[in-house]
Amino acid sequence: MIIAITAPEMERLIPGFDRLPSPLTSKAVRKLLTQAINASKAVPRHNHNSGHVGAIVTAEQYEIYSPGNPWIDPIHPGMSPTFPNNFPNDIEKAAAKSEYDWRLTEWSNHDVYKKQMRQCLEAAIPDESKFTEDPIGGPSFGNINNRDIIARLIGTYGRLTPKEIEENEKELLTPLKPEETVATLIRRYKKVKMTASWNGAHRIADR
Repeated sequence: MIIAITAPEMERLIPGFDRLPSPLTSKAVRKLLTQAINASKAVPRHNHNSGHVGAIVTAEQYEIYSPGNPWIDPIHPGMSPTFPNNFPNDIEKAAAKSEYDWRLTEWSNHDVYKKQMRQCLEAAIPDESKFTEDPIGGPSFGNINNRDIIARLIGTYGRLTPKEIEENEKELLTPLKPEETVATLIRRYKKVKMTASWNGAHRIADR
């Protein structure tokens, strides 16, 4: 069952991010990315164990979080249910109505999520680091979506140095401690692979 999330509830799930310094630093931008991903995980989505992470990362990156379960942004299901034929029986009507209701709720939750995430990103990022100039409201991100805002920030300010990329790759070779589980290794692998994907070190994906 999908539960509708109101705007106040979304504010509690995503209360905001740390204000970034000006000028931006690589460390600060990557911290913002971590905060955005963790916040997105907390916003549930039907059949997605990683919440709304797929809304701010690329399809390739989301595959790291949810293998074999691609992310597709929810779309509005229309004004009314779609029936399988012109003369649906009661069972078909009920099934169509049920699907319509959960798709509408999923779309609504995603819409509320997008607005809150955008508000938090706008508040966290200094005006001089925003990409467009709103004639009325001043510096902003214009019509750029949240996924592209984060990608541009990482691409412009958050790149790792060659030494940091090498150190990231070495984490895969760190042996497990006796008290650690395979789950720890999986989490480490996902973290290393995600870091590599943001910084162009795609060769790690083949190891």
